[in-house]
Amino acid sequence: MAASKECLQMAISQRIALLLLQEPYVGAKAHVTCNRRVIQKPTSNRDKPVKSAVIVVDPTYLIIENPEHVSENIVGFIVKIGKFEVGIINVYLEKDGNIEEDTRKITRIVQDMATENVILTGDFNARSLWWGSRAEDKRGLLLSEMIAELDMNVLNQGSESTFYQYRGGKLYSSIVDVTCCTSAILHKMERWRVDPNFVTLSDHRAIQFQMKVKTDKQSVALRNSTRLFNTAKANWSLFRNDLKEKLEKENVTENKIKTIDTPEELDDIVDSYVK
Repeated sequence: MAASKECLQMAISQRIALLLLQEPYVGAKAHVTCNRRVIQKPTSNRDKPVKSAVIVVDPTYLIIENPEHVSENIVGFIVKIGKFEVGIINVYLEKDGNIEEDTRKITRIVQDMATENVILTGDFNARSLWWGSRAEDKRGLLLSEMIAELDMNVLNQGSESTFYQYRGGKLYSSIVDVTCCTSAILHKMERWRVDPNFVTLSDHRAIQFQMKVKTDKQSVALRNSTRLFNTAKANWSLFRNDLKEKLEKENVTENKIKTIDTPEELDDIVDSYVK
């Protein structure tokens, strides 16, 4: 928890808008807890914990979530900046998982987003010369084919490893973390780099990149985030009754809220409120 807080504080100090996490620390809760908005699959299943999550560090952007694009391993969402919008897909693919099925899921999400502006990033557990690996494996070949079919460009530069681990006194390293984007926004992408000094919670080093977008800042500053639900058809009476029952069941009361003394207690009460 201390490392995750340090990671968030570094992101805030560096004015980073989004933290795209793979294999984040989830503890016994099986999901990421944070005092910022987190885009992730709602779960408490310890046998199938969250492996991909996004922390919204800068709350001024309009974030549009579609629950169908969010799973334990893949998180897709839309960011709107003024009149500009970009789809972002953050993934963690298991090295022994079905890469064909995973690439089909990613392709479907890209198509569903219905925008030519898409960024795809994450830990793919795949190797290819395209992103600096010393050799290509089957997973890398299939992932490369998907990237090409989606008219995407790999942003990785150089041959600096993104993964380091000591096993039996020997250092192992590889490049399995990949960032790519569609051709429509390639000219907007800047300063892709591996940052060895940024705090992470794993053997993977942080990757940073920037996207240059010209827009009226005043039109962005006060925008609220939203989800992709049709609230006009909601049964609000049923919602209020159901919410009241769930809050009582989780013991989320006004008196309990007033007795909160620590950030951890606040995180716990928020988890109970949103589960």
